[in-house]
Amino acid sequence: MSVIDLLPAARPEGTKPSRLSVEQPVHMPLVAGRYRVLGALGTGGTAVVHRALDVHLGREVALKVLRSDADTEINRERLADEARLLAHVSIPGVPRLLDAGDRPSHLVMELVDGPDLARVLATGPLTPHRVAQIGADVATALSSVHALGVVHRDVKPGNLLVGADRVHLADFGIAQWSGRRTRDLPGHTVGTVAFLAPEQVSQEEVTDRADVYALGLVLLEALTGRRAYPGKDDDAAYARLDRSPLIPTSLPAGWSALLHRMTRREPTQRPSAAEAAAILRDLASSGLRQVASPVSLLSAPVVDVDDLAQRADETGLLALDLMLDSGDRATDAERLAQIDAVRRARPARRRAGRSWGVPAVVPTGRRYAGRHRRDDLAG
Repeated sequence: MSVIDLLPAARPEGTKPSRLSVEQPVHMPLVAGRYRVLGALGTGGTAVVHRALDVHLGREVALKVLRSDADTEINRERLADEARLLAHVSIPGVPRLLDAGDRPSHLVMELVDGPDLARVLATGPLTPHRVAQIGADVATALSSVHALGVVHRDVKPGNLLVGADRVHLADFGIAQWSGRRTRDLPGHTVGTVAFLAPEQVSQEEVTDRADVYALGLVLLEALTGRRAYPGKDDDAAYARLDRSPLIPTSLPAGWSALLHRMTRREPTQRPSAAEAAAILRDLASSGLRQVASPVSLLSAPVVDVDDLAQRADETGLLALDLMLDSGDRATDAERLAQIDAVRRARPARRRAGRSWGVPAVVPTGRRYAGRHRRDDLAG
C-alpha cells in the first residue's frame, strides 16, 4: 500500500484547513510517523502535494507524495533525484527541502502559503505590472538554478507558487543537470504540452533556454488570458514547430519585443534568464498599470521582431516605436523623445531579407524526429 492510500480526500477548493496544534486530538494517520495531513494543495502528473503539520516541530510544511497510480520505480527514482538536488540548493524563490522518505515515496518541503499561478489565472489576465513582477521573480530564480547547471524543464503556472513576498519555482521532478542519469525513455517527451519548448518536442538538445521559452509562454498567458498552444495532444505539441506564438502588439511598450525574444524558435536567439529578469524588473518599475484584456490571438496584429529587440538599450528600456499605436505616436511626446534618444545611441540593425508582419509559417505536414506517447505529455 502506498502512503497516498492512507491520506484523506482533498478538501473543497476555496476552503482552508484548520490550524492544528500538536496537542489537539486528531485521528488522521501520520506520514513517516511525523507528518499529519491537513488537506490537499494540488495534484500533478505523478504526485499530490498536501499541507501537513510536522508534529515534532509544530510547524506546517508541504508534503509531496507519489500518487498510488504513479508509484513506479522510475517515479521514485525521479523523486530521489529531486531530493538530492534540492538538498544542495539554497536559492531564494525555490522552496527548501526539509525531509525525504526512504526510497523516497514522499518529500517534505518548505510551505509556500499561497495559490499557484494557475489558480490565479483562472480568474482572468493580470495587469502588465503584476505580470512583470511575477516574471522577474521566476526569471531570477531560474537564473540561479541555471548557474548551477540545472534545467527545470517544466516551467508552467501550476509550478509557480504565489507567496506573500515573492513567486516561488517548485517541482524539480524532471529537471536535468550535468552528471544526472536521465530518466527519460527513448522516444518519449516529458513535460507539459502547453509549455514545451520546440527543442523538447523535436527531441533536440535541451538547454536552459527551454525554461526561458516556457516562461515566455506563461507570461503571454498571464497578460492575455489565452494559451498560445492550447490542448494536450500531439497536435498541440507540434504546433510550435509550425508557427511562432501570436503576440498582440496591443501590449504595453516593451512586452511584445521581450516575448518574441523569449519564444524564438532557435534557443541561442533567446535571452538568458538573467537578461530576461533584468528587463522584467525594468518593466515592473516603469509603473505601467494598463490591463491587457483577453484578445483574439488569431486576429491580433503581430510583428516580426528579429531586429526590434536589438533596439533595446543596455539598461533594459525597450523604447520601440513599433510597439506604439498611432495615437501614442501623435500624442506622447516624451515617449517619442525616448525613442529618438535610443535610435541615436544604438542605430537600428536591420537584417536583410526580413519581412514585417505575420511571422513566417513552416509548411504543415513535415516530419519531426521522434514520436511521443500522449500519456507522457502532461496537461
